[in-house]
Amino acid sequence: NTLLKQKFPLRKTINNQSQVYVFGHRNPDTDAITSALVYADFLRRKKINAKAYRLGDLNNETKFVLKRAGMKPPDMLPSYLAAGTAVALVDHNESQQSMENLKMMRVTYVVDHHRLGDLTTLEPIYLRFEP
Repeated sequence: NTLLKQKFPLRKTINNQSQVYVFGHRNPDTDAITSALVYADFLRRKKINAKAYRLGDLNNETKFVLKRAGMKPPDMLPSYLAAGTAVALVDHNESQQSMENLKMMRVTYVVDHHRLGDLTTLEPIYLRFEP
């Protein structure tokens, strides 16, 4: 709830992007999937066009949780995104856990609870790390 109350320049980070692609790590677990869904919803509430995606098949636990919550699973991330596409990473921040061509994307947000990995960006981005 404190995140919703904070004032930070979310909209300035997307610069004319039609959509922010929000996704967790490869081999997604419940944490990665629900984090993508919730963060995409949060961005939309801030008037940012964001959509949750996944980088792999759902496991049985995640299918159960989504069904129980009455939620549809996110679509699979498209196999091709144009260079410079705005993406948001949740539940990961290491390139080997992410999409194939992450270095070609414009990472705009990272929300994670793991140690800081090897992520590098061309410009400052919004980061939130908590244990």
